[in-house]
Formats: sequence, C-alpha cells, structure tokens
Amino acid sequence: MMAGIVASNVIIVSFRHSYCPPEMLGCITATTLFLNFGTIPIGALLGGDMVAPLGIRPTMWLVCLGIWATSGLLLAAPLRRVRDLPLSWAPGSVRSGRGRARRDSQR
Repeated sequence: MMAGIVASNVIIVSFRHSYCPPEMLGCITATTLFLNFGTIPIGALLGGDMVAPLGIRPTMWLVCLGIWATSGLLLAAPLRRVRDLPLSWAPGSVRSGRGRARRDSQR
C-alpha cells in the first residue's frame, strides 16, 4: 500500500509540474498543500467530538463506513472513465487575475 501512495504522489507532482504554467506553480502547490494538511485538524476535532458521546469503537466503524462510502462515490464519478492525462497546458485556457490586468492595460 505504501508503494502505491509513493507512486501516486510521484505521478501527481510530475503531472502538476508538466501541466501547470510555471508562474502559477507556486500558487497551485501552496493551495494543494493547504487543502491537504488544513483538513487534518478539522478531522481531529470531528473525531474527538464523535468519540465523546459514542465511544472509540463506534466512531472507528463510522469512519470506516465514511471511507467506504467515499470510495464508492469516487468509483461512480465520471472521472473514472478518463484514462489519459492532458499533454500540455494551453495558454489562455486558465486566466489568472494578473493576466487579465496585463491584457486589459495593453488595450
């Protein structure tokens, strides 16, 4: 299982570096890390709030049920049918606030 996690991290980061425009890579990486690590304290608080009235064992079963349900949602999602990643980023397909300001000031 750990080898799969390591391999998926390498694939995701490699794709992000090859697909995202270089000037946005820092923002995209920071946002991804914020979303990934920012949810850890929220989960800890929710877990603690569930353990107090329910106990440890029922809370763990609810967490297992939640993980199973989330897996089912991901398997049913339309992204499951997507087999290939995009090859490159097309300029103009993603607009940043800075890019619009530059284009508007050049008119």
